[in-house]
Amino acid sequence: MQAKMGDVMAKKILSIAIGNEFTRVCELSYNKFSFNKQVHIHRSISFKNPDNTINDGYIINPKSYGRELKNKLNEGGFKSDKAIFSISSGKIATREVTLPPVSEKKIMGIIKTGISELFPIDIKDYVMSCIVLENTGARGLSINRYKEKISEIKAKHSFKISKRKSNREIIAEKLELMDASTTDTDEQMTKEHEDKKHGKSEIRQVRVCIYAVPSSLVNNYYSFAKSMHLDIVS
Repeated sequence: MQAKMGDVMAKKILSIAIGNEFTRVCELSYNKFSFNKQVHIHRSISFKNPDNTINDGYIINPKSYGRELKNKLNEGGFKSDKAIFSISSGKIATREVTLPPVSEKKIMGIIKTGISELFPIDIKDYVMSCIVLENTGARGLSINRYKEKISEIKAKHSFKISKRKSNREIIAEKLELMDASTTDTDEQMTKEHEDKKHGKSEIRQVRVCIYAVPSSLVNNYYSFAKSMHLDIVS
């Protein structure tokens, strides 16, 4: 799940995964500006749910379950009031589809247009979401190669981490990254030109997993979060 992050290090967020028998909670933060975009887990707990509180993802006894969750969070020293909930339920329908190259911003619009062919449901009763599993479009390929290049450059300059870099070293590193991006784009355009010249065409597609979650289930979690004074981030 994704959340709004700070300029350097995000505020701590609770990741709460509620199963039918057990609940797992992590308090984490995420630095989106680091090379590896690392998630930092500060503390975590796992506990058995009180009897008759969770049924197939639904929190059917929010008072009893909320009291237990609050006690465990206090015991574990959790302070954040921002939460990401992971829902496990047999009532969530999933489908995997393959689309032609398209901007990720347009994917959900395309999916909703043909939703009746994917799910035999009344879309008004469900909340739709999706995750891009694979993007083999030109841009996706270029980004993957660029990330690999960044890792190579980072390893190359890693020996200088122990000492303060000079302005000349910083500029040289940035120029190398810029050159890697330009070279990668040129190589991609050249490859596409050669493929067309020789009658080859690379299959470009976007593989997407679509989720249809009952609105009642989503509302159940929003209502519970409100009673717990938690702000749902995702």
